[in-house]
Amino acid sequence: MKKFWKKSKNQGSGDEKTMATPTTAPGEISESDRKLLDELRKRVHNELELVKAYDDDFSLMRWLIGWDRKIEVVVPKIKFSLRAIHALGLDKEDLSTLEKVTQKCDECSVPLRYLPGSLIGFDHENNVVSLQMIGHLDAAGLMPATRNSDLYRMRIAESEGVMQIIRKMEKEHGKPFGTSVIFDLDGLSMGQIDMAALKVVTTMLSQLQEMFPDVIRKIFVVNTPTFIQVLWGMISPCLAKQTQQKVKILGNDWKQHLKENIGEEVLFERWGGTRQAETEYGNVRMGGKIPAELRYDPANDFPAEKLTKLVVSSRSTSFVPITLEGNVPGRKLYWWWRLENNDIHFSIHRAAEGQEKVAEHDDDYMVHPKFKLQTDFVPEDGEVSAEEPGVYKFIFDNTHSTFRSKTVKMSLKLETERSKTWKDFGDGVPCVLGIDEAGRGPVLGPMVYAAAISPMDQNAELKALGVDDSKALNEAKREEIFEKINNDEEIQQIVAYAIRSLSPELISSSMLKRHKYSLNEVSHDAAIALIRDAFACNVNVVEIKVDTVGPKATYQAKLERLFPGISICVTEKADSLFPIVSAASIAAKVTRDTRLRNWEFKEENIKVPENGFGSGYPGDPNTKKFLQLSVHPIFGFCSLVRASWKTASAIVEKRCVPGYWEDDEEEGKPQNKKMSVWLQPKEGTEMVEINLTKIVSTVFLSFMFYNFFQLYKLFTPELCADTDPDSNCYSPIIRPNSEGLFDLLQLRVYFSTKRDSLETLVTTVENVQIADAFQKELKVKIPSSVAKDGYLYAHTILLPHGFEDRNPMSAPWKVHVAAPMIVFQEPVAKTFQLLGEDEAVVEKPKKAKKVVELAAHFRTVLPVRIVSESSRFVKTKVSGELADFLTVQRQDQYLPIMFVDEMSMRSKHLFELADFQKSVNLTINYEPTSVAKLLLLTSTARSTQQLMRHGFKDKDIDELRGLFTETSIVLLMITFFVSTLHLLFDALAFKNDISFWKGRKSMVGLSTKTLLWRCFSQTIIFFYLFDQETSLLVLIPSGIATVIEYWKVTIAYKVSISWRGIKFGKHSAEEDETDSIDAQAMKYLSILLVPLVIGGAVYSLLYVPHKSWRSWLLETSANGVYAFGFLFMLPQLFVNYKLKSVAHLPWRAFMYKAFNTFIDDLFAFIITMPTAHRMACFRDDIVFLVYLYQRWLYPVDYTRINEFGEGGEDKKKKDSEVVDSEEKGEVQEKEMKETAEIPGAPRRRTAKKAT
Repeated sequence: MKKFWKKSKNQGSGDEKTMATPTTAPGEISESDRKLLDELRKRVHNELELVKAYDDDFSLMRWLIGWDRKIEVVVPKIKFSLRAIHALGLDKEDLSTLEKVTQKCDECSVPLRYLPGSLIGFDHENNVVSLQMIGHLDAAGLMPATRNSDLYRMRIAESEGVMQIIRKMEKEHGKPFGTSVIFDLDGLSMGQIDMAALKVVTTMLSQLQEMFPDVIRKIFVVNTPTFIQVLWGMISPCLAKQTQQKVKILGNDWKQHLKENIGEEVLFERWGGTRQAETEYGNVRMGGKIPAELRYDPANDFPAEKLTKLVVSSRSTSFVPITLEGNVPGRKLYWWWRLENNDIHFSIHRAAEGQEKVAEHDDDYMVHPKFKLQTDFVPEDGEVSAEEPGVYKFIFDNTHSTFRSKTVKMSLKLETERSKTWKDFGDGVPCVLGIDEAGRGPVLGPMVYAAAISPMDQNAELKALGVDDSKALNEAKREEIFEKINNDEEIQQIVAYAIRSLSPELISSSMLKRHKYSLNEVSHDAAIALIRDAFACNVNVVEIKVDTVGPKATYQAKLERLFPGISICVTEKADSLFPIVSAASIAAKVTRDTRLRNWEFKEENIKVPENGFGSGYPGDPNTKKFLQLSVHPIFGFCSLVRASWKTASAIVEKRCVPGYWEDDEEEGKPQNKKMSVWLQPKEGTEMVEINLTKIVSTVFLSFMFYNFFQLYKLFTPELCADTDPDSNCYSPIIRPNSEGLFDLLQLRVYFSTKRDSLETLVTTVENVQIADAFQKELKVKIPSSVAKDGYLYAHTILLPHGFEDRNPMSAPWKVHVAAPMIVFQEPVAKTFQLLGEDEAVVEKPKKAKKVVELAAHFRTVLPVRIVSESSRFVKTKVSGELADFLTVQRQDQYLPIMFVDEMSMRSKHLFELADFQKSVNLTINYEPTSVAKLLLLTSTARSTQQLMRHGFKDKDIDELRGLFTETSIVLLMITFFVSTLHLLFDALAFKNDISFWKGRKSMVGLSTKTLLWRCFSQTIIFFYLFDQETSLLVLIPSGIATVIEYWKVTIAYKVSISWRGIKFGKHSAEEDETDSIDAQAMKYLSILLVPLVIGGAVYSLLYVPHKSWRSWLLETSANGVYAFGFLFMLPQLFVNYKLKSVAHLPWRAFMYKAFNTFIDDLFAFIITMPTAHRMACFRDDIVFLVYLYQRWLYPVDYTRINEFGEGGEDKKKKDSEVVDSEEKGEVQEKEMKETAEIPGAPRRRTAKKAT
């Protein structure tokens, strides 16, 4: 029996928190796994027949382990993987050595040779070692230089090569192997990260993980930048424990670690090894800047007029079928396509019998694997072998996109079909190439272009073969010659051929395009493609003879321009003049006749005359009869007929049902209709009103509730039922008794300047009851060097009750948590009174330095938390976040879950250390907690680290810490809910406010003085909040509001800016009336406000300490705004009172802002902010209530100017225009009905057969 380790979900490598727990005897496949293997082989039997190498236990077990032994998940992944390997031809390649794998990768694409990294050997355990130089990757240069699909092919080829090597060793040693990967991040920086490349690489890696699961054994990351370490710290808890244990982020001693785990004889000098090479990097690809000449030139794109457009809707799949008849050796299909935006899945299948009309089916034959591709830089093109007959489906899958449709512009065509000796014909001997076609004139069947090649000195032998103009030879003679060319080995050395067959559908669609692609152009392109194919197949072409299509001089000049230095002759009757063209003519004619004779109709119930459909020429009686019988009254002709031919189109016009658009133009009266006409509802239907606000609100709230549900699932891990066996669960080692009390424990706290060692015992707390909170205050000594070095850790250790040994590491069990106690922050700015103190005493503020020295601060509170729930967790359902805190014993019992709550370490608990500080106060704060609270706090802590990376300061993060730790859970949930509403209302208020002012024509009824005051006060508030170092949660919205207020002022005063300067528009008489009322209100307010503001400023100067004169000026101005600013909202109330109207106000935006005002009242108690700003939140409530009273008191007067700058007369005019339009429409409809009753009058029909 083959050996295999069965791993538990949390198997580790020595970490005291996780231990290996084999569920079967080491080295054997369990009976349950053996049954799974048998079932798996039955269900993927066909795929294992395709790629027999994977039919072994080790290979199949990798998929089972990689996908948690879920057979329903594994089967489709194996099917795709083996079909993809077969489609790429990798199962037929010999990749059994590292050198062969490297050579195969280099062949994929020239730009990919600049992709750093290589396979370098085998480690101590015989795992294949891969070394990746990520820091040397030119990501921004790679994307514009190579196709996405090339990257997929290279990495899949490399992975399959590694698998071939591994399978070979597994057969020799009888045990499983894998890979060890070294990621060298030397030189990596944030500037190197290209988002487009990152998206492609992550998608590609995801697909590799599905195709080659459970292969990586170890991952070593060296030369790691700080931002990568932070990023890893954030995402690692989300990964499976097994994955976390594979990844090792190595420190400065990484070379020693690599030598111990890999082997110095394998590593080159650059990585600390002794392996000899010409350079310290050895044979490792080092990457580097991709040369500009390798970048794709968009000028090489297909011409737009030759492309077909395909729109793939969101959550759907579309495909383009191409039908091929007969088994043709060397036949290929070619594609070129580009997306207008984003990405799409692309694949090619050959349809299984009966599945030609569906995009994908499990029985289809995979021709090209499904890759998720984007073409922002380089379009996708390529070719596949299509020798077998059938329907080839080019599939574009957009099911991954929820809302966005994708537009594909593409060219799909049949590639050249070649005879056996076409490739490398003549071994470099100078050759002549001739081109001719067959089937240019017929209305039925394909047009076939053929090229023939022959050595220059074999002209006599060609004549001896009997070649001549195909029309001068009978059918039997043509087929005899063609048979010799294909099967006579001597003749195959004299002549070879290649063919391009252009289907009737291709010809018709080309000629009927909006940008017409004429038959001459189609013919020229086919001939040019055949010539290029000869060069691509290493044929030494020195002369070209072509039977002309169109003007021969123009055609010859075109070919000479494309193929300079070659003798080219384009002439009429070339098939009679040149034997090589005669050979091409025979090949084209026989191929066309054969395909026409053996044509298989895709359509059903096609009527064919008894004598067949003839030669296909319009004059052939059988062809005429076929056209008359086969035409469908609705759908026209089948795919055999060239619908663009006049013969076919005349029959369609005569025999088929006429079709019209419902809104066809009246004869002789062309109409220029706007797009909006097509959006109007039809007669008898109601127009469904689309309200953007409702849509946004519904989507936003749905998204919010979905997130709450996901958070609930995240923070409530799945628990074992009472009936579940202990072998499936992790159980607590300490359980509460019937009274809810736990066994007593001991808690020790040590201080140390190192994270991994214990130095000084600070305190021991005996008789710790998990269910009871306590607080202990201490005065502790600290090393004098801490204030400078900044390294001090608190080691909190939980031990059994009564443990007396001084060394806690010798305890029967322990839970150990270390937390840093020193943080560096800017020292608090000192304040002083600007006046009223002796100048000798006052220390004048110095100018701020450009670089602020950070001061060491000691955390005076150590918040210790222990989970007081005795839950039994399902082994296979333990999340990565929870697994970090589980210390599992051998009996699947976990120790008490203890952690230091970093979210409770607030800025207010920091004590700035002076130089040579000897002692500090410390409070040990213990509280029991729940699993949900644990997961919430740890998840939030990681999120705060991410925010700090994006520019938030520790003070901003401190607000969030307080929100989560000092707020009751009920208020916290309410805050979450209300915060989302606040964000929604902010967005809607912003949208409606902008809409209101953007379309504003008049300022009648609106106070311009209030606008000016808002602009000034908002500016003061912003700078004041900035000076007070307020949370960014408050500062950012304030800055946005300031910019908007300035924009409103330009609208109100009709400001226009040009190169001549700034101009102010004139106000109307009605606006002047409003301005006079506004000025009167401001006069009354000034009498009240000026003394109050001046008095407040003087008082603040004399009695309130400030950091600087600038700080006094900003604080005084801001306090004036906060205290009395709401009074400047009164002029608008006064204007409303005088005009006895509120119709001119932006009520929709106003209501959203009002809702947010009440929400701000809640935040005023939660988020730290200046007291003045807090009180201002309640001030706005009063003004809002007055506005509501005026809304009730003054009903809307529709004769006044409304919010769009329109008055009652404007509305009457609009209403009159609507009535006139409706009356006119009724008259036109009546006239149309009367006209319809007149014999011979033109009628509007859609699909009704004419009689």
